Amino acid sequence: ATPYTTAFSGTLQALPYDQVDNLGPAGSLVSCVSDLSKWLMMQLDSGRYQGKTIVPWEVLQTTREMATIISSRKRGESHFSGYGLGIFETDYHGKQVFWHTGGAFGFVTNTCFVPEMNLGITILTNQDNQEFFELLRYQILNAYLQVPFENLSTTVLPAFMDEQARETKKIELWKARVKGNSPPLSIKMYTGVYENKLYGTITISEEKNISNNLIIQFNSHQNLKATLQYLDNNEWLLTYNNPAFGIFTTSFLTKNNLVSGISVKTSNFVEFDPYLFIKK
Repeated sequence: ATPYTTAFSGTLQALPYDQVDNLGPAGSLVSCVSDLSKWLMMQLDSGRYQGKTIVPWEVLQTTREMATIISSRKRGESHFSGYGLGIFETDYHGKQVFWHTGGAFGFVTNTCFVPEMNLGITILTNQDNQEFFELLRYQILNAYLQVPFENLSTTVLPAFMDEQARETKKIELWKARVKGNSPPLSIKMYTGVYENKLYGTITISEEKNISNNLIIQFNSHQNLKATLQYLDNNEWLLTYNNPAFGIFTTSFLTKNNLVSGISVKTSNFVEFDPYLFIKK
């Protein structure tokens, strides 16, 4: 499947496949409905698949024991929620429900099982800017639990669309400020190698044939770059070549007419906090 997003633009854009090699050992997998259905059947048959023990029941049972309490207050039809070993759990309309979501750029997924009902659900989607993958799980659960029908998408979609409209409007206003202004210092003063101790280095250079534009090369990500366009009032517009990373404003740190660093923000899907890069 090809990954897509509508984040930061409101329009459907194809994305490159995410690089998840470093994430894989922590619990990431690239899979399909056929494979996940076998995993669910194993969960629902106490660790067995087609009569063969894959995971001893005692081990599987241990993974479901609540190791972290998330909430013990009633919320809707749930009275508790917690986290075991790699799986969430809650009560829902009197049944114990286990689930986990997952995602990479362009893909968000939901896998759920209810042992008391011998019910397993897996939802794989290839557009990452939506809540449908969560709502559909509840829609299916409600149907099997014979809960009176409610179109959950109709309930949630208007607020989601309003938020998306606000986000795209903000970005449109930023882009309108790109008017060919010159930054306070010579463009060459901003170029060079910058370092963040956690991330590593980035290299900032002049963009060829476009005056006062800069290019950021993220040296720990072979194919990731971003364009810096000067706006005004010491602000720049940062646009990643991968649409899922986002569009933001940023500023260089300067002292005594010298550039000392830059703050770099990315999509909350990657990191909530900006990274401060210091010029070497």
